[in-house]
Amino acid sequence: MELQDRPKSAAELRAELLALEQSAPSDYLEVRGAHRRNLINQLVLEGDISNRATLARFKDPVVMVEWYSKTNTLLANKSYPVYELLPAQGTVHFKLKTQAPSEVKSVGMTIADATAVD
Repeated sequence: MELQDRPKSAAELRAELLALEQSAPSDYLEVRGAHRRNLINQLVLEGDISNRATLARFKDPVVMVEWYSKTNTLLANKSYPVYELLPAQGTVHFKLKTQAPSEVKSVGMTIADATAVD
């Protein structure tokens, strides 16, 4: 006698969705921001990290910063952890002071990683 396929319960579907979201933080986290030079010539990066996941919470997202010249040549890159907790569907603000090359004309930012919170 075979077991019939039964529909998954709401709890099972939620558990599956949570596991899927936790397995790929960079698919659900998005960073937006701007840059400027301060008086002591540091490049200040300021912006928001948003979590688009329905259930998953993340902590300590890592922002990968790429510095580009006026000809759009990659000059350097560096990772910066942001020690914050990102709730599901939430947003956190960050501000980073960096020692970037003086030739920087534009900056790219992406989320390299984050830790899922149970």
